[in-house]
Amino acid sequence: MSAYEPFPVSEASNQLVQDDARLASRWRRFWALLIDAFFMVVVAAIVVGGAAFAFGADEDLAIALIYVGYALVLLLYYPLTMRREGARNGQTFGKQLLKVRVVTAEGVPVTFWRAARRDVLGTTAINLISGGLYALVDYPFGLFDKRRQCVHDKIGATFVYRADAPRDPLAPDAPEPPRTPPPPPPATEQPRNLWAPPSPSPSRDYDEINRAFGR
Repeated sequence: MSAYEPFPVSEASNQLVQDDARLASRWRRFWALLIDAFFMVVVAAIVVGGAAFAFGADEDLAIALIYVGYALVLLLYYPLTMRREGARNGQTFGKQLLKVRVVTAEGVPVTFWRAARRDVLGTTAINLISGGLYALVDYPFGLFDKRRQCVHDKIGATFVYRADAPRDPLAPDAPEPPRTPPPPPPATEQPRNLWAPPSPSPSRDYDEINRAFGR
């Protein structure tokens, strides 16, 4: 796709069936998640390792930097990658490689804060609070949901579609605009019958009546 095209979830889309052609497969989502996790670990290691080398940090400071760096990557990776404009909107690098994208229920582009609501609040924060137990509910939930939404998709009001998905194939066709009826044909003058006798004049009839009654 050369540019972002929203996939609005209309009233008809709320009745999606499990084989909706737009939805990304669960396997594609799984591999995209692994690629993103690998990418975040690598980026965090490079950033933290470079900072530790540059400042000559000791072992304790290096460990602290690792935690801080990884936390920053967790907080910023999804919002910064998914907020991109155009064809990459709604895509992390993992989703980009697997040709899937996150779309909003309203059909508007994914913003920084929308991505943060979905993946930082809806995933990272709750996982930290629950000690990782939330992940045992979040991702398996998508295996049984008819729209393949995980819990963080519900929180973010988003869906994951194939990047090349058609716009909204299950939505009914839009009603055609009312057509203006064509104007009536111009009235045509009836042809006169030249052989018809002339119609009697009203004044002539009145004169004949007066003569009949001797007026």
